[in-house]
Amino acid sequence: MEYFSGPRHALQWLYRHYGLRGVYRGYTIFVMRDVPASGIYVAVYELLYDYLSTTRYQSNPADLSASMRVSDRRMESSELSHCD
Repeated sequence: MEYFSGPRHALQWLYRHYGLRGVYRGYTIFVMRDVPASGIYVAVYELLYDYLSTTRYQSNPADLSASMRVSDRRMESSELSHCD
């Protein structure tokens, strides 16, 4: 069994033994597997992003900054309590 020293060596071996067709063997299955999964991922991300950005802080955008200030204060107080 032959071991490869790296990706370049593997590609050279494939090309030498099987030609360009051997280098791209399996590419169609790879694309058929990854393209639908990537499409679903992007679609779900966009839907959630649009939903959360339009519904959660639609009435008052200042709510976001107020909640961030509260969490910052909590973090500061917890950090100070560990310094004793």
